[in-house]
Amino acid sequence: MAFNCIFVPLIGGKVDEGSLRAGREWLGKYLPIIDNQLLHHPYVVSEQLTLADFCLLSVLDPAEAAGYDLGGFAAVSEWREKMKARPFYQQCHSSYEDAVKKVFPGGSK
Repeated sequence: MAFNCIFVPLIGGKVDEGSLRAGREWLGKYLPIIDNQLLHHPYVVSEQLTLADFCLLSVLDPAEAAGYDLGGFAAVSEWREKMKARPFYQQCHSSYEDAVKKVFPGGSK
């Protein structure tokens, strides 16, 4: 979804509506499962940070920039904010949107 919602418009390409639909369906199917998991564990897989957390963060990091509302998934949203507050994230960038603006300073969604 991020590519079609963020980058395709920035490069003047044609948005793939089928890909967007598939991405929304995937999120609709799996975010409730992930949200439930995060109600019982501080991290995606267990009580410890694992590669799964980094993978999921990479998928959900562009949510706002892509116009996807995670508000209906309280545990996912809380987990994501905690992940974004960690030093590894802050050393990389303050937000996904800010990072995109640095790469495409004149672009907007």
